Amino acid sequence: MNSNLVIQNKLKNFLHTVVLLAVMAAVTGLAAYMVAGWDGVWMALLVTGVPLVISGTMDTERLLRTKGVRPLSRFTSPNLYRVTEEISRRAGLSRIPQLFCEPSRAMNAYATGDSDNPVIVFTDTLLRNLDLREIAGIVGHEIAHIKNNDLKVIALADRVRRITGVISAFGQIVLLLTMPLALTGQVELPMVPVLFIIFAPTVAMILQMALSRTREFEADLVSCELTRDPAGMAHALYKLEKYHRSYLRNLIFSAWTYMAPSWLQTHPPTAQRINKIMELRGADSADWLGKQPNRTMSSRSLHRPLTIRQVHCFNC
Repeated sequence: MNSNLVIQNKLKNFLHTVVLLAVMAAVTGLAAYMVAGWDGVWMALLVTGVPLVISGTMDTERLLRTKGVRPLSRFTSPNLYRVTEEISRRAGLSRIPQLFCEPSRAMNAYATGDSDNPVIVFTDTLLRNLDLREIAGIVGHEIAHIKNNDLKVIALADRVRRITGVISAFGQIVLLLTMPLALTGQVELPMVPVLFIIFAPTVAMILQMALSRTREFEADLVSCELTRDPAGMAHALYKLEKYHRSYLRNLIFSAWTYMAPSWLQTHPPTAQRINKIMELRGADSADWLGKQPNRTMSSRSLHRPLTIRQVHCFNC
């Protein structure tokens, strides 16, 4: 791959993340200060920080109790585990992610937990429709989220947005209570702070969406770096987009996603992601899955979807 381009993109994504988090913190802090002074600022910091210490474990336990989610065993999915172990080794993870399967007509995968207790969940539809090379790109993407601590970053951003909403709601209640005094001229309400308190949650939401898109770009980049196969990741994204763009599935699952403008989406446009990924493609992009020692499958199996036996997890 193009090493210089990888470094440039990673630096750009890092700076973008820092700036977005700083602006989100500034918006929340300013709103808290306008409503309750410095006491409000310290309270916002306390409410934001403390729950993050236990959020990863709680989210994982909640997921494991979700109806229909079952663990994937090494017996039923040996190739998937082999790929996950190799990518985890390259990423330097201290623990191999636990793999789970969720019965769903949506084609999706997501990571939860933290670096000490990582979990990756695939829908059975994704496992049936992608070949192993494409699934490797998805695995790399989710492991990148774990490696980069994106789960905590996104959780932090989400908590900041929620706290901003609470502060704004409280501020608007105060504004309503002081409205009679303002109408009688006993109190003057400056327009700029009033508008800021009202629209702070919207600004925080837009910043959160932008942060999520930045972390998705970074996960794509790291996935290509780990698998050394940008084309595999690009193929996976193309299939995901094609699947979700079908009329019936778009109507059922993704109506909001395709009606909303790109700046209100958590993921960048697929075409933009594929273009960025293919810029990284170089002469050293190899079919590394087929070159592993002691491999348990033929090279042809890299381009076949996993079998029903391999993705069937309800009796695991």
